[in-house]
Amino acid sequence: MATHSGPVGVTLVGTAISRMKAAAMPTSPEQNTVTSTGSARSERVSRLKIASDDALTRGASMAEEVAALTARLQAYYGTRKITSKDEADKCENGRQALAGAARALDTQRKAENKPHDDAIAATNAAYFPAIRGAGPVLAIMERKINEWGEGEAKRLTEQAAAAERAAAEKLGRATDEAPPAPVVPPKVMVGTIGNRRSAAPKAPPATATITNWPQATLYYGDHPRLRALVQELANYDARAKKPVPGATMSWETSEKQEAANA
Repeated sequence: MATHSGPVGVTLVGTAISRMKAAAMPTSPEQNTVTSTGSARSERVSRLKIASDDALTRGASMAEEVAALTARLQAYYGTRKITSKDEADKCENGRQALAGAARALDTQRKAENKPHDDAIAATNAAYFPAIRGAGPVLAIMERKINEWGEGEAKRLTEQAAAAERAAAEKLGRATDEAPPAPVVPPKVMVGTIGNRRSAAPKAPPATATITNWPQATLYYGDHPRLRALVQELANYDARAKKPVPGATMSWETSEKQEAANA
């Protein structure tokens, strides 16, 4: 089904709805009581909705149409089994009508988003070069400050230790008999505007080294992220027709069913 933006795209949704009513939607005995007058009234209401010139209203109307069609097909086919060629044809017609309506709605969504996307792209093009250009310079400046901060902290620590030794000697105490307490390195602060900060690199984040993979895997066995990864690996092996311990492959079930029917 072809798709277009704007009113044409809306018309396609209306057309998909009408096509579904005419060919795709199966009718039960209760539905057979719907008169042609009611059908004509429904189509007039649909045309009135399509006539709106406001883009948001058009989009909302299209979304309502698609949601209504989805709900009707779900209600009918959700638990119903197809038992004849005629029913299969009607189901396929309904599927195509819903797919076409959804594509038309997506085209309308993209058309309405485009002015905003263009404005965002223009803003990013104007600002991002300067923002990204500042990054390397900021990294250089921070590295220089941290290098100086480490040297300054070392100098102050040695200075404090020398002062402690001098004080001990002045009091007549031998430094080898009573070693001075460890000198805590001072925190060197930098900056005179805004928030001052320590002139030292941040400690690296804590990490773990796996020394026993089976135990670690068993420990995280119920973690959703690990289960998702295992499922992804199993699906990959299933597509390669490779059996996986602890998993039942869809093709195994199909082969057993075919053997049972033979």
